[in-house]
Amino acid sequence: MSKTLSPSLQSKREALASIQLEIKQAQEKAKAQKAEFILQKAQRKAEREAQLETKLTLKLEKAQARLAKLLSKQVGPVGSKAIKANKRPSKAIVTTSGV
Repeated sequence: MSKTLSPSLQSKREALASIQLEIKQAQEKAKAQKAEFILQKAQRKAEREAQLETKLTLKLEKAQARLAKLLSKQVGPVGSKAIKANKRPSKAIVTTSGV
């Protein structure tokens, strides 16, 4: 007793197998795209970190240059004339004449 399938049932099974194959291929393609997306995301993150590191290095160099410039402008001990010039003026002394 061998089973024979009707032609309509056979064609439906073939269509089902074809659709299942397409689904499996689509799933594999989706997996590959997801893996590629994850890889690209990691690359973008590494590039951002490299840019941030470069930016911070430039900021550090600029700050060090500014500090060196300020340190080079430091003045030694201030002279007595400069001290007198920076003092607040004293109150005016009013003298009355013997009128």
